Amino acid sequence: MVIAWHKSTCSFCGLGCGLMVGVEKEKIVIIQGMKGHPTNDGATCLFPPNSPPIFTDKDRLKQPMIRRDSQLVPISWDEVIKYVASRFKKIIEDYGPNSIAFYGGAMNLTEEYYLINKLMKGAIGTNNVECSTRLCMASSAAGFFSTLGADAPPTCYADVELADLFFIAGFNMAVSVPVLFQRLQATKKSKGAKIIVVDPRRTKTSDIADIHLQIRAGTDVALNNTLAHILLKEGYINEDSVDHYTSGLDDLKIHLEKFPPSQGAEITGCSEDLIVKAAHTIGESKA
Repeated sequence: MVIAWHKSTCSFCGLGCGLMVGVEKEKIVIIQGMKGHPTNDGATCLFPPNSPPIFTDKDRLKQPMIRRDSQLVPISWDEVIKYVASRFKKIIEDYGPNSIAFYGGAMNLTEEYYLINKLMKGAIGTNNVECSTRLCMASSAAGFFSTLGADAPPTCYADVELADLFFIAGFNMAVSVPVLFQRLQATKKSKGAKIIVVDPRRTKTSDIADIHLQIRAGTDVALNNTLAHILLKEGYINEDSVDHYTSGLDDLKIHLEKFPPSQGAEITGCSEDLIVKAAHTIGESKA
């Protein structure tokens, strides 16, 4: 069997794992992780190696379909484009351009969203463009901008092997980014890295945690304030360094007085001892 190998990138999640795609007689027959790739170094989750049958599945959708008399029937691309355009035109004539909206997902690339914006704003004439990516990342972007000045955390995947503590909040890594989770597990096993998980749910990620702060939903801020209260009160924070690089430390101290461990425990539903233990684990980490 002669297989021609082609480099590719996985698009199932946001990690961007490198893949090697094996092609024989113009058919994808095998997909493997790319050795030496900075994200996955040959590892994969379950998706890539199980993907080849998708491309030759007899039920795979190969052309547009339209429902006629309760049945989906094939239609040409020219026909479907004309049909959708005519429906858009009729809706706009009857209700205006703002009666149409686009909602996309994280699988669309930057270039595709560029074209979507051109279509919606330039051709149809509406700003009703939304996507799941903005909704799930809006809070992260706001936090990064306010603390770091840009929507770009100053870390990289190589830091996983250097860390001695992972603080994971509201994120089931084992399911969402399994390849990165494998690296985290390896660091825990080989170097004894500690893991703190904050999540109202029991998950596959929390199952390997040294500390699982199973807070009440929506009490993350109270927990973070309590952890900061303990870290400052017990001298784990280099205040001179914080003062040098940031502003507002004195105001933060005043605010954190309202969040002693007893108050944090009452709000979050976690035990006071567990919250204090988590704070000490954070304070004693090398970072």
